[in-house]
Amino acid sequence: MNKDAARKDALRRDAEYNGLYQGLQSAGYFQEEAEDSYLWNVLEDKAIQVYVQTRQEEWGCVGLVSYDDLCLVFLQRCISSIIRSSVNMALSKP
Repeated sequence: MNKDAARKDALRRDAEYNGLYQGLQSAGYFQEEAEDSYLWNVLEDKAIQVYVQTRQEEWGCVGLVSYDDLCLVFLQRCISSIIRSSVNMALSKP
């Protein structure tokens, strides 16, 4: 198992990540893709990147930042990442 697959496997067993993951599914983040399709995995990998980065930056503030605030930051970063990717793709088209 490679490092990314191991990380994904570990996160899928993490209750907090699972809550966010289910929230992303409910919000339509995966764009009606079949679970484990190529695009689903690309989107999940982006979500994992943002989740891990957010936890690394803010987890030390658990007493100061509520779980809801952490979820909000995570979702905002996911949305920002998607928007940046969409803009970059639009700008790169001839």
